[in-house]
Amino acid sequence: MKENPHDLNRAPRSVGICWRRKLKVRRRRWPLLLGFFLPSLVACGPSSRVSPNSTSTPQEQAYLPNIEVTHAKMMAARNLLGERIVTLDADIVNKGSRTVRYVKLELQFMDLYGKKVVFQTSAVPVSTQDPPLKPSETRPFSVSFEHVSPDWNQAPPRAVPIRVIF
Repeated sequence: MKENPHDLNRAPRSVGICWRRKLKVRRRRWPLLLGFFLPSLVACGPSSRVSPNSTSTPQEQAYLPNIEVTHAKMMAARNLLGERIVTLDADIVNKGSRTVRYVKLELQFMDLYGKKVVFQTSAVPVSTQDPPLKPSETRPFSVSFEHVSPDWNQAPPRAVPIRVIF
């Protein structure tokens, strides 16, 4: 069998084991790894480090009354399958002095007697991927529902802010 002179894993017979050790020392992969991971570290900047699933700070909890939902309207339509889809169109307002990067609302649907219907949902009109909601800024949002309780009173749901992130 003939030896391949270009095979780097095999040392020439005259050089021996020392040549193999030098070859392994010269194979550095950190530039390759740095080139691979550096763009992902830059893309995941400080704005995405805060998770909406993390616990709220006392300052964020105290800021919740400054978030308000206005001009709420409900509309109903049928999709291509004939199912009824209900849509809430509203505006979210930041009445405070801080810029908000994330807002989560609990939408509470009521029955004819003013009690909460079992059907509740949450909406995120401002997410970490959206531009932040600045102080005194108003932004429209829309949420669609496929299944709404028959006990619902047909009025817009009560929107309660439950989470903000600065």
